[in-house]
Amino acid sequence: VYVVDVDSLAVRPFPKRLPPGFPGAMAFTRDGRTLFVMAQDGNLARVLAIPVSGDGPPVPLLGLTQDVYSIDTSPDGSIFLDQGERPVELVRFAASGGRVEKFAELTAPTGTYSFAVLGDAGP
Repeated sequence: VYVVDVDSLAVRPFPKRLPPGFPGAMAFTRDGRTLFVMAQDGNLARVLAIPVSGDGPPVPLLGLTQDVYSIDTSPDGSIFLDQGERPVELVRFAASGGRVEKFAELTAPTGTYSFAVLGDAGP
């Protein structure tokens, strides 16, 4: 992660070590003093505030049960998050088209977007 000064166009590495479970969504506050990041912690998506200067540790703000796809901030300090739930369904349908039959809905670990194409198990 790099910090860009938009006035001088100077680029420098972010001065802090990012937490385990990063990379995820991130956004700087409008004043540039804090970086908000999403870091995966098991089944939780944690939103942390990391002070840009000083030696303070990351401050946990939120523990969420769904992935955070993006973070933004407003001039008044509000934080906006984009979350979504993407359930995994196993469906069956004929190659020639027709009705789709859902025969299983699965719980997948956060951050897992795998799918499988299975051969026809029918007659």
